[in-house]
Amino acid sequence: MDVITTVPWETIGPPGILLLAVLLIIRGDLVPRRTHESIVESKDKALDVERRNSAELRTALRVLAVEHGTTTDKVLSSLPTREEARDA
Repeated sequence: MDVITTVPWETIGPPGILLLAVLLIIRGDLVPRRTHESIVESKDKALDVERRNSAELRTALRVLAVEHGTTTDKVLSSLPTREEARDA
């Protein structure tokens, strides 16, 4: 249940608003702007790092796939053909 909607705003008065603000800060419902911005900034940095790592991983996987294909091609072309196997 949302705390803000349960407050009788008409009867609370200035001391009640101050008490409500303190309670909301203690519960973590209100955070300072600097704290919020620093958390958002750190999450954005982490997301950027994750995106860079993901791009590097995709590039490495493409290179690995090409190498795998090259190796497979070399192995298959080194195997004897049916005619060569019959002659041997």
